[in-house]
Amino acid sequence: MSNLYVNQDITAPLVITNQSNIIIRNCTFTNAALKGKVAITLSSCTNAIVEDCYFENTNPVYALNSSFIDVINNTAISINAPIPRGQFFQGNNCTAPINVIGNFIDNSNKANVDAVDIINIFQCTGDPSLDHYILLKNNIILYGGTNTSGGGIMTGDQGGSDQIVQGNYVYIPGQYGIAVAGGSNMAVIENDVYSPQTDISNVGIYSWNFHDTDPPCDNISVIGNRVRWTNKDGYNNPYWTGGNRPCTNTYSHGNNWKWIGPTPTDIASLEQSVDDGDTFIPGDDIAYGTPGSGAGGVGPAGAQGPVGAQGPAGTAGPIGLTGSGSAGKDGEDGEYASSTLVYVLLGAVVLLFLLLSGVAASVAMQKKTPKGYKRLP
Repeated sequence: MSNLYVNQDITAPLVITNQSNIIIRNCTFTNAALKGKVAITLSSCTNAIVEDCYFENTNPVYALNSSFIDVINNTAISINAPIPRGQFFQGNNCTAPINVIGNFIDNSNKANVDAVDIINIFQCTGDPSLDHYILLKNNIILYGGTNTSGGGIMTGDQGGSDQIVQGNYVYIPGQYGIAVAGGSNMAVIENDVYSPQTDISNVGIYSWNFHDTDPPCDNISVIGNRVRWTNKDGYNNPYWTGGNRPCTNTYSHGNNWKWIGPTPTDIASLEQSVDDGDTFIPGDDIAYGTPGSGAGGVGPAGAQGPVGAQGPAGTAGPIGLTGSGSAGKDGEDGEYASSTLVYVLLGAVVLLFLLLSGVAASVAMQKKTPKGYKRLP
């Protein structure tokens, strides 16, 4: 069969085998008959899309021996199915492309949760030559189960290749946050992973050749992740590289192993959105935390700056008023002696002028007096 389209409430497990071009969209899987069971099983299928569906108290999607699988923008509340199930999505012996993108998984109601790995990729392979990868991107995982081996996102389970875990938000998922348990050409990029100390918390991110019989674990990139993870014994344990069975060619760069983590307001906001029935399309624009609003204190004085260059010469100011000064001491003030000499000479000149004027007048008078007349005394 092919071209199967399902868009209704599902009241029993949906098992699809040997089909292609499958679309399961806008469906709800909430019936009590689904509790503890796999809601959708895709076996030997190709070109299957599960999109914008709502799951509650089930194991939403299990894909076996399938390829070209898209699980996009779904919401799942309380993953509930016993081992070996207990996942939101598991790919088992599948081939890429497989895309698990933009899903929201909330396991905060522990009473209804029976989960192991929230997302598990088991012996699945990609093909870079065809640009076919297994991409787990922009999923939000809130809480996990109580299984001591379970956690958030498991890749490379008993091998596999070409798997990318990018931009996911993993909050208190169990024993681990994100795992590379084997395989080759694996990348863990720009994820946020957080857990406080719990009874089962172990490590935030790890890469490890978990099984001795696995093909060698090789070419692992762990880049740009933010992790805040407290081990059950109380110490910070964000990253582990495999102890006596490490993966070869492991590259770690630009990770923040001391991330402060999300605020309670962030988590409450996400959970409230689930209660309100909002649609989730997580991505890089999700903000964790808000900046503080308090004013900072006065900082220390800055260092003295360099001496500036000399400025241009100023213009000449106006001539000042003549000041009155006290007389100089006798014989000591040259300026005073010079002034006195000037006055003495000036006085002599005036006196001489007066004398000469008097003589000239006398002579004139004598010339004007007739002979024989006396001048009056």
